[in-house]
Amino acid sequence: MRGLRPLALALAFATAALPLAASAEKALAPKDRQAALLKFQQDLASVLALRTEAQPLLGAALLARPLARPPETLTYHTLLERAARGDGAGPSVTWAQLADCDGKAGSCPNADAMASLKQQVPGNAAVWMLALQPRMPTLGPTSPRLRRQKPTTTTSAAACRRWPAR
Repeated sequence: MRGLRPLALALAFATAALPLAASAEKALAPKDRQAALLKFQQDLASVLALRTEAQPLLGAALLARPLARPPETLTYHTLLERAARGDGAGPSVTWAQLADCDGKAGSCPNADAMASLKQQVPGNAAVWMLALQPRMPTLGPTSPRLRRQKPTTTTSAAACRRWPAR
């Protein structure tokens, strides 16, 4: 009996505390939750912006990019410039700089970052595919190379003996 009394007392206190804990964890409205997450993201970016190494500054830049009105020291462009000048700046920072361009002016990808990336990783196939992309013809659904020619006499490909030349 003596061992059951503390257990019963603990269960009684735990049962009495349940409604208090449930009222403290009220669900936030989606708008409030999103505002709180953006504030947390801005705080995290501002803490990472205090560092001088390239990788934390790159992380801060990526966190600061979707922010609506960040301070001038916490903008994507400013943090990327600091990361490029920081210790250990490598291809990862340069890849992020490719997107730091004016899309309305048609200067994407960033030409300076592309030249730097070609020097940093000359054997990377993704770099060369991106560099050759503007020279490649666009192959849309109306492109003659992608359009399938229909058989000349029948509608079944199995019954057709010869497809027209491309």
